[in-house]
Amino acid sequence: PGPGDGTSGTGTCVVLVTPDSERTMLTHLGVSSALHSDNVDETVIRDAGVVYIEGYLWTGDETHNAALKLAEVARKDKIPVAFTLSDAFVVNSFRDQLIDFIRWNVDILFCNDVEAMAMAETDDIQKAFDVLKGMADTLFVTRGKNGSWACNPSNEKIEVGVFPTKAVDTTGAGDLFAAGTLFGIIKQHSLEESAIIGSYCASEVVSQMGGRMPAHSNADAKSIIEKYKGL
Repeated sequence: PGPGDGTSGTGTCVVLVTPDSERTMLTHLGVSSALHSDNVDETVIRDAGVVYIEGYLWTGDETHNAALKLAEVARKDKIPVAFTLSDAFVVNSFRDQLIDFIRWNVDILFCNDVEAMAMAETDDIQKAFDVLKGMADTLFVTRGKNGSWACNPSNEKIEVGVFPTKAVDTTGAGDLFAAGTLFGIIKQHSLEESAIIGSYCASEVVSQMGGRMPAHSNADAKSIIEKYKGL
């Protein structure tokens, strides 16, 4: 069954974008705020290559419970769990809960540099990276125009730059980085190659207004990696 009573509408998000490509959002969650643990379909999870959970779910009791159930089912079926911190306000509001959840459930952790420093309670991004890499096997920290850092048990730290582009709207940059990176991981690419694919996806989405990839973004992973090596 889906969340809600069947009468609630889907969510609405008004995004205000400034000339420097930064954005702020006014969000009405709609029926998504009614997501609960009964909505977790174990058969779908069992067939997944990875499950992806957002920190935003910690802002509601029922959505939080749904996230816990999702992680529990994934761990039982040995499906990798990826998690994003979502926003610094989420970290500052639920830090202890998030740390506990990550340590016990998360295989792949995503965050940006602001979220990382909030989580580690430091203004030094390197110190934050060192703290977070002890929480999950694989860590990706996005750093805007400075690219991204990543690590796993085989790589202490790798740095991936950005694909040159004119940023118009940063809406969806983190989401598309995670999507591209997880695609790379599922397809057995290396840590660096996965981050390169994520970087490409992020560069494509910020080059236009809106949080969806442009229609012409149909490059395959091999060509993306070759393009990066040629930068």
